[in-house]
Amino acid sequence: IKTRVDHSIPLYLSSRENYRGKRRIFQLLEKTTPVGDRQISDFSFGLGQYIIDDIPGSQMFHGIVGLSAHTGGQLPETFVGAMFRRRLIEEEIFSFCFASNHEYLGDGVIVFGALLRWCYNGEVTYIPAGENWSVLVNFIGVYEGQLLVNSFSAFVDTGTQFIDGPRTEIDRINGLLDVVRVRDEIYYVNCSKIPQYPTFLLSLSGLQVALTPREYVSVMRNDTGEFCFSAFSYHEQPGWYFGTMFIRNFYTVFDPRRSRIGFAQACFRFE
Repeated sequence: IKTRVDHSIPLYLSSRENYRGKRRIFQLLEKTTPVGDRQISDFSFGLGQYIIDDIPGSQMFHGIVGLSAHTGGQLPETFVGAMFRRRLIEEEIFSFCFASNHEYLGDGVIVFGALLRWCYNGEVTYIPAGENWSVLVNFIGVYEGQLLVNSFSAFVDTGTQFIDGPRTEIDRINGLLDVVRVRDEIYYVNCSKIPQYPTFLLSLSGLQVALTPREYVSVMRNDTGEFCFSAFSYHEQPGWYFGTMFIRNFYTVFDPRRSRIGFAQACFRFE
């Protein structure tokens, strides 16, 4: 794993095996990990890998085992906690900055121990986070319009690609789009109508964020042409997961010691 002097690690990790299925799958990597000019030993890393079967060239999505919420000494020490205890980083935090083939970022970085100021605009706003990085979502609605989903908890999860939720609620959200087909829990939509799709408003513990069509609809191209799909995907299990298609729109800070997650406007858009 390449590292930078600011304790950031590129998200485009190198192992490429074609795993099938949309749930989080991890390949454990036992290794000594360099951080700047130091090393952290004896930690297991998990590289979450998934390539959508009918989307050639789709990105892989990564989760790292050990970047869990603060354990309070009851469970084995986390990787970030170990770096903090050994004074390799100034703060027990880690953050994600996504981009799109940026000159310095590549597809993005994970940063340990400090905020990467040139990745975001304005200030970072923090909200409380529970076990396994769960947050309270007060509602999902249409900007200046109807309420679609009311009051639930969601896990903010870098190892999940989509915004995953129960099918009834996801059908209600995607019902406002021109869905052309549903396959493998993914909603493909009419690309030509993207400008007409609504802006969704989400409230996370009172922090209101807007997702425009450009932010929740992905546009892909292959040899046969262009196709688009919604970030909102259903699963059969209970609960919600806000994955990288949500996180990529923000500079996202995980603060395990204070049990909180921070969001700021990202400087770069991940395509």
